[in-house]
Amino acid sequence: MSGYLWIDEAEGELARVDCVTTDDISIGGFLAKVYKGSHFMQERYAIAPGVWLPSFSQYDFDGRKFFSSMAVHERTFYSHYRRIGPPKEALALIRAELSKAAGADADP
Repeated sequence: MSGYLWIDEAEGELARVDCVTTDDISIGGFLAKVYKGSHFMQERYAIAPGVWLPSFSQYDFDGRKFFSSMAVHERTFYSHYRRIGPPKEALALIRAELSKAAGADADP
């Protein structure tokens, strides 16, 4: 692999990674292979002091699994992060959101 890492000097955090495969990468011998030229990039930012999360990811992988070709070309933007607390609070909020969604989909 070859690439670049950008580090936020003030925070000491990884802000961006951009890398490309320079050779084919075999996984488990014959099980899978990622071809040379596959690309990964991710940008991160501080959402709160000391908390860095992704804002953008891009995957461009070509290869094969077993004996069939595969390709993954994905771009994902992340936003609207919010802290919802420890697991107990998070589970309660998720359950409430799921209940509202199920109620909205139900027939009258």
